[in-house]
Amino acid sequence: MYIFKKVDVTFLDVLKKLMKDTFIQAYENIHAKENIERYLKKNVTTTLVLRILSSETSICTIAFKGEKALGFFILKDKECPFNINNTSLELKQLYILKSEYNIGLGKELFTNAVHISKTLAKKYIWLTVSNSNIQAKSFYKKTGFKKLGRGKKISVGTDTLSSTVMIYKL
Repeated sequence: MYIFKKVDVTFLDVLKKLMKDTFIQAYENIHAKENIERYLKKNVTTTLVLRILSSETSICTIAFKGEKALGFFILKDKECPFNINNTSLELKQLYILKSEYNIGLGKELFTNAVHISKTLAKKYIWLTVSNSNIQAKSFYKKTGFKKLGRGKKISVGTDTLSSTVMIYKL
């Protein structure tokens, strides 16, 4: 049903559009439109997306159905803020289009991220999730993530959000 592609800089425009669309859909009922626009203008630029795709410490996979990009994840080789001895990867982002909510794509993307992490001999995947994103927190709990501690503050325009660091044992 879905095709998963590990992507490089040739997918810059596809990933940038997908990052914008999925962020808007995930947060449109939480934040004012102006705050979402400010966040995207600062955090989803051509330069930043290019940096992700060209980084040796990041892995990006996009899920396709035919030619349509439906979701993605980014794994980053970055140590957890709660020291676990460089045995982990950060799940920097995992987003899907609203049309794919609750039909299994998120779980399939996560399973793909787990497989990659295991092949890199990692023991954990960690992430930071906004406490206001109830759907994401619920998804991560269902997939087996456990709360590790308080995360950093996240800014979306003029909104400042609390977050939680969660960890998944491979």
